[in-house]
This record gives sequence, structure tokens and C-alpha cells, in this order.
Amino acid sequence: MTACKNPHKLEMNILPRPQIKVLAEFCKTLSSPIRIELILLLHEGELCVCDLLPHFSYTQAAISKHLKSLVDGKILQYRQEGKKNMYSIRNPEIFQIIENIRKFF
Repeated sequence: MTACKNPHKLEMNILPRPQIKVLAEFCKTLSSPIRIELILLLHEGELCVCDLLPHFSYTQAAISKHLKSLVDGKILQYRQEGKKNMYSIRNPEIFQIIENIRKFF
């Protein structure tokens, strides 16, 4: 019979719970294929909803909702240009994260 591992040592190897929650929310934000495609479309630079819409068979409202989720998740940022919101990547490291996930499968 083997001894149980020391639970204190196990706790030293994990992130604090608040950081785990942030990581889980980040993964939840990336859990939509539409959102991943939006991120990839923004790789070359900022675009407005009207630029993104032709790539999808969804309504403008649906695409805007996904863009808002990406902004709320701190993956995208936007600026207003007249009546348009121009969306861009907040941190380009998101592409490396997506690439690493792609390699995993």
C-alpha cells in the first residue's frame, strides 16, 4: 500500500482559484467557432462589422454579440470611427494561443 501524496505539495503546483476562474472565463470566451474565426479575420488589422459580415451567414446583430463577448473577454478592443466601431486584437499573443491549441489536436 502506498502513502497518500501530501496535499500541501499539490496545492503549491496549481494556480490560485481567482486565476483559475479568469482562465476558465477566457476559455469560455474562445469556445465559439464564430469567435475564433472573428479573431483570425482580425489578424491583418482592424475591421468593422460591415467588413466581417460577408464572411458569415449570420445577422449583423449576431456578429455584434460575438464581438462584444470578445471585447468583454479582453481579447478584442474597439474604437469608434464616425458611426462605425472598428475592432482589433488587443494582444497579438492570442494567435500563438490559438496555434498552440491547434497543434494539440
